[in-house]
Amino acid sequence: MPIAVILDWYGPYKDLKKLTKVARAWGRDKTVYLATEMGDLSDPNLKINYIGLSIDPESRFRRHPALENDGNGHFYIAEITTSGIPGRRSRKTPPDLHAAEGALISALQPALNKRRKGTPSDCVVVYSRFFGKKNEYKAKPTPKWFPAVVAYNSLSNEWHT
Repeated sequence: MPIAVILDWYGPYKDLKKLTKVARAWGRDKTVYLATEMGDLSDPNLKINYIGLSIDPESRFRRHPALENDGNGHFYIAEITTSGIPGRRSRKTPPDLHAAEGALISALQPALNKRRKGTPSDCVVVYSRFFGKKNEYKAKPTPKWFPAVVAYNSLSNEWHT
C-alpha cells in the first residue's frame, strides 16, 4: 500500500545525553532519530551517520552503539505527524514508522546503518519539516544536507530527493 509520512524534526542536540533527556520527557511512542557527523550544520556536504526508529525512545537510546559513536556531532528526533494506517499489522513496528525509516535509510545511505534497507516494496513519500528545540510552532528552513522530500516510485523504481 502506498504511504505518505510527514516527519517533524526537532534539534539539533549536541550530545546523546541531551537527546535521551528530551526523549524521556517527550512522551511520544513513534519516533525517528538521526545522528550527523561532527561539523558545521550549514555545510551542505554534512553527512548523516545513522537513522533509526523507536516505539520506546527513552529505552532505545541507552547503550546504542551507533548513537554512542565518537564521530557523531549532532542529533535530531522526529515525530510522525500524519495518521497511521488502520487495521491489523504484520509486524510490531507501525507501518508508517517502518516505511519512513526504510525510505530514509535506502535513499540517504547513512554510514553507521549496518543493515541497509533495500528499496521499499511500494511507493513511499517522506516529507520532513525542521523545528528548533524550543519552538514547536515555527518551522526552520530545511538543512541543506537533508532533503525536504524523499520519494520512491516502486512502479518505475525511481528515487526523488
